Amino acid sequence: MPHGEPTLQWVDGALLRLGGGPRPAQVSRAVVLAVLLAVVAAYVTGWLRLSQRAGAHPPRARRLATAMAALAALAVALASPLDPLAHERFVAHMVQHLLLITVAAPLVLLADPFPVLLWAFPAPARAALQPLFARGGAIRRILGLLTSMPLAWLLFTTTVWLWHLPVVYEGALDDGRVHALEHFAFFGAALVFWWPVINPAPRVRRPAHPGASIVYVVLAAFQSAALGLALMLWPSVLYPSYATAGANPLDDQVWGGIVMWTVSAVVDMAVVMALVWRFLEHGGPRHGPPIPPNARPAPAQPGRASTLRARADGALP
Repeated sequence: MPHGEPTLQWVDGALLRLGGGPRPAQVSRAVVLAVLLAVVAAYVTGWLRLSQRAGAHPPRARRLATAMAALAALAVALASPLDPLAHERFVAHMVQHLLLITVAAPLVLLADPFPVLLWAFPAPARAALQPLFARGGAIRRILGLLTSMPLAWLLFTTTVWLWHLPVVYEGALDDGRVHALEHFAFFGAALVFWWPVINPAPRVRRPAHPGASIVYVVLAAFQSAALGLALMLWPSVLYPSYATAGANPLDDQVWGGIVMWTVSAVVDMAVVMALVWRFLEHGGPRHGPPIPPNARPAPAQPGRASTLRARADGALP
């Protein structure tokens, strides 16, 4: 056998696997990791350029830390030993999905990455992309449609339940390309779901009222709990592919339902508590001394009045 043949066989096998499992027509964990490292390089490049341009008001360091945490979560889900284990244990597959839905997706949006990533491109590319993100641009119109709360909730819920139907789930385990599509669907649906709650740039709609966001997240928590309970209490094995992995497939299914229920509940409860705090801190009723009914408004200060008159006359922008 020629010396180079084993290496070529290894490369071919790597390109035909997803996460190290024997799934044809899939990219390997190494390729996924390379893509994530390229995103890290692009984000750091954009961060440095934006920081230099911002001068005394650079982007906050916690945005950079949050972006790195999001990419680390994606790496654990898709480029670590967890991925091949997900082909053998249902509970590992649920952990993988939850990392995509409840950890990576919200962290990506909390990092507010799009302005930073745009600055990773050279100036001509930024100028070409600007119309897409400007008001009335194609991307803003599409995002505005997809991230309306009713449609985002429906898309997310439909995606989660659809991919857990036995025939669809088994199809993803049998075909690596379908499995990759499943991961893209979960991550994309999660981005759409969390967008109206976090409201990152480009801000395609007005921020939702915290009360509406609380109802939105609680209703999503109900459907996640329903799916977790269904997996826990179903009397038979829903996914026969795990029956050949060696462990008790019904116990594995029960533990997968428990993980889905508990992790989703913890994350959703934390989000609801943060929304309640935001409402009480910023959007709740303001307390102060009562205003007498015959009180007159305080006169405007001269500087402020002059500025307002200047703007009204067109002297100031």
